[in-house]
Amino acid sequence: MKLKMVFFTILIASGSIYGQDFTAEAKLQSVETDGFYRIDISPALSAYTNAGFSNIRIYTQQKTEVPYLFQQEALQYYSAEFKPYEIVEKKQVRKCCTEIILKNPDSLPINNISLSIKNAEVSKQATLLGSDDQENWFALKQQFTLHTINNPDNTTVVKIVDFPLSNYTFYKLEIDDSSSAPLNILSAGYYEQQSEEAKFTAIPNLRIEATDSVLRKQTFIKISLDTTRTIDRIKIEMTGQPYFVRRGSLYSLQYSKNRKGEPESFLQWEYDLELSSKQITILNVNELRSSELMIIIDNQDNPPLQLESAQLLQRSRYLVAWLKKGEDYVLKMGVASMKSPSYDLANFQGEIPKQLAQINLGEFKVFNKEGAQTSTTIFTNRMIIWVAIILVVALLGFMSVKLIRETHSGKTEH
Repeated sequence: MKLKMVFFTILIASGSIYGQDFTAEAKLQSVETDGFYRIDISPALSAYTNAGFSNIRIYTQQKTEVPYLFQQEALQYYSAEFKPYEIVEKKQVRKCCTEIILKNPDSLPINNISLSIKNAEVSKQATLLGSDDQENWFALKQQFTLHTINNPDNTTVVKIVDFPLSNYTFYKLEIDDSSSAPLNILSAGYYEQQSEEAKFTAIPNLRIEATDSVLRKQTFIKISLDTTRTIDRIKIEMTGQPYFVRRGSLYSLQYSKNRKGEPESFLQWEYDLELSSKQITILNVNELRSSELMIIIDNQDNPPLQLESAQLLQRSRYLVAWLKKGEDYVLKMGVASMKSPSYDLANFQGEIPKQLAQINLGEFKVFNKEGAQTSTTIFTNRMIIWVAIILVVALLGFMSVKLIRETHSGKTEH
């Protein structure tokens, strides 16, 4: 019985030490219906995350872990949108051809036309002409072949007709139908390439100092943050001269341990950059973790520049999780060494809707370095726990020696 009590004491002590893996937490906003929701990893939240955002967990009130997907926006999104041309005329000449006249309303320079055609196992010869008045037609592409008009995944196929760059207002496509039935051409147009940048959020509470060194011919810009944060983009605007191009370097404050195991700080080079009077300098630094940055600008023999503005930005990142109505959830941030979780949900990313409602976080509750809340008890004070463990080990040793002696004494009596 005594041994059981000893082991139970050890279990409590070890659980108090190793179970405290979280440094901060915040309650999630309640949801009105069951479904997937998006949780924004704001700069306020990322102040408690590690470099890879792997130390985040979601729990129910019953302390059940909730699977989630981690998502982050790409720096640049590219998409292509189909823009149809007006079909001015479409006619079929018996035993000859199909004629389609398209209008390029703004007479923009183009070098291809995309045709949406119903699937057909046939090849066709075609000719493309151009005109500005629909009276006089000029050659663009003679006797080319439309083939492989078959899309196994859809009932239509898009065929792109390439031709020399031109800016005619009208284009006539003549497709030879002399040896087979005509093609069913549904529409004609072009794909407009579009790009969209990722969304960023400004990091608050910056303290910025700019100083000039006449002797070194350099300008120093120091940007201090209130804590270590994740930085993805830096915007710098300089003024002072109507025309300038200056070179600079970005350094971040980092920490390492010396031979004695004591922490030491140092400035680490990160990127070179260029500052110009033509535009604001934008530097993508992608998940740079630091509490202080230093930008050193080389002025050479030029007058120093003045800092107009400086901004640090964090790229938009999200957690996507299935949440239930009436359930209370808490978001917990663990120690920096915590690894990424592995959830089945990662196999179903394609089935999750793109547009999701976003829920907010409550106030953050911060724990001390050991992961416990700032108020201490006999089970959360590390010194008391270690003293208890040492006493338990000593007690076990004493009891073991006593048990051996009693056993030896019993054998002697017999």
